Amino acid sequence: MANIMILSSLSRFIQFLVVPLSVIVFYFNLNKEEVLSAPKNFATDVIIPVAAFIFSLFLVIKFDWVSQFSIVSTDGTSVLNIAAIVAVAISQIILPVVLLIWKNTRKA
Repeated sequence: MANIMILSSLSRFIQFLVVPLSVIVFYFNLNKEEVLSAPKNFATDVIIPVAAFIFSLFLVIKFDWVSQFSIVSTDGTSVLNIAAIVAVAISQIILPVVLLIWKNTRKA
């Protein structure tokens, strides 16, 4: 259960950083594919996402990563939570890279 909570919190941090950047990309038409046409507003499409990105980045920096990836044993010492580190590496790094490679090889 602890590993699921760690993955969930890390995924939220990533979402809170990626979504504002995506909104800004769509506002400036920097996307590669055509998207739905919608009315644009500089305040809601650039200013608020920039503020959200800065606040989320601040939360990522201030987050207690050590306690997320360690386990306190009965004698009070902290040891690395290898299962949590492996789960994060697989779900946030390895799996996305494998899926990107798979997607690119299917196009070719």
